Amino acid sequence: MKFSRTVEVDDDGTPEIGLRIGDGDDQVFGAPYVRGSSSDTLVFEHEVQAQDIDTDGISLDSGQVNTGGEVVGLGAGGAITDEDDYNMHPLYQGFSDNPMHKVDGRPHVISIAVTSTPLNGAHYRIGDEIEITTTFDQNLSLDPPLSTTQARPTTSNSFAQSVVDRPSKVDSLRRDEERNRKM
Repeated sequence: MKFSRTVEVDDDGTPEIGLRIGDGDDQVFGAPYVRGSSSDTLVFEHEVQAQDIDTDGISLDSGQVNTGGEVVGLGAGGAITDEDDYNMHPLYQGFSDNPMHKVDGRPHVISIAVTSTPLNGAHYRIGDEIEITTTFDQNLSLDPPLSTTQARPTTSNSFAQSVVDRPSKVDSLRRDEERNRKM
């Protein structure tokens, strides 16, 4: 946030700005001040979390005084003054959804690889397990495990999956033959 003159941030609190993330019913996050005191530019920051998603871009609330007379915006968490000790005016212009700053905190796959080796040379045989490792860009857990795979963490952001117990036409033909023999 750029000011018309040098400003100081009071050590007694941490000012925040109201950052809106989300589509439709945006969530308002207090983005706290992180640096810039004794300059004309203050930097505020929000660390994106897994639940943060905004497909049309973030927006910033304007500084205002709400209906209860409470200051909403920079004046809410600590004094910002100029070199003559005048408090910064709490009203400032925010901005609406900015499509150049979209947010997607969901995990993304960065690689998938077959990490098993066939026991009998170059071919997997009946009963062999094929292991596929999927690596994500962040730590996650699989809960509940998928019903047709066995998943186990191999590192904090990778999962190895072995295909097991997958029904096939051969299995159903064998069951039909066994049923017919019993009759």
